[in-house]
Amino acid sequence: IKNEESLKALLKLLLDSKEYSISKSYNTLKSLGYEIGKSTLQKYISCIENSYFAFSLPIFSYKIKDQMQYQKKVYFIDNAFINAISTKFSNNVGRLYENIVAVELKRRKKEFYYWKNIDKEEVDFIIKNYAKINQLIQVCYDISDSDTKKREMRALLKASKDLKCNNLLVINQEYSGEEDVEWFGIKRKVKFIPLWKWLLMNRVKQNRTADSSV
Repeated sequence: IKNEESLKALLKLLLDSKEYSISKSYNTLKSLGYEIGKSTLQKYISCIENSYFAFSLPIFSYKIKDQMQYQKKVYFIDNAFINAISTKFSNNVGRLYENIVAVELKRRKKEFYYWKNIDKEEVDFIIKNYAKINQLIQVCYDISDSDTKKREMRALLKASKDLKCNNLLVINQEYSGEEDVEWFGIKRKVKFIPLWKWLLMNRVKQNRTADSSV
């Protein structure tokens, strides 16, 4: 690493961002007076990911060009990095929740993406198994606010119709249950589960598998 100051600035920029692109990051750093080329910037991001500090999540699309062209979301292997360095998300529990889910999906070796439509409505995680979409996951810390819940459900239902997947899950703080949700003719069953319970589910499965193999 020849340009340590630019690397440090890039790290802070990523920690304060939910999404990034090479072009946007390059323009931001250039406007701040950092001299760094786009190829070097790409190299530094590869170094960050190869060191297991962070990883990038592409948008879901059946076209590889779209996955490469659109902004990627960035997640960090430990929430402590966000709290220690970021100036923007230190008090944003929702951001920390989403980061935990991303890391857990990575740990479970899932193939996953994020989804966004032309109206900028977003679903946090699209779980894919080969050519099939298995599950859509929305992470929302607090769903007690009706406007927030409607917004999250609207995006989830639109993605469900677009991707032809009816396995819909909302990971939240404390609510567990299942609801029938409708949005302009789109009707789906949506499951709700607290984050702690979702995290434990896979551990229980692993323990049962280990016990049965003994």
